Amino acid sequence: MGGKDKGHLAMGLAPGVDSLVWRVPAGFVTGFGIGRADNLRLRLENAENLEQFVDSDTFTVFGAEP
Repeated sequence: MGGKDKGHLAMGLAPGVDSLVWRVPAGFVTGFGIGRADNLRLRLENAENLEQFVDSDTFTVFGAEP
């Protein structure tokens, strides 16, 4: 988020075409004092070869309404 690593979503998954469902944790955006972030990206990388990775396009996450 904004160049800050927010941690791993999953590790040790077998390679291949797949999809994952991820629930955005409470405070992921609002913990920074903002209501939304427009500059999020995901990076998928091979833990055995860090030169093998792909970055997603940017996307938006909205914080929950209080």
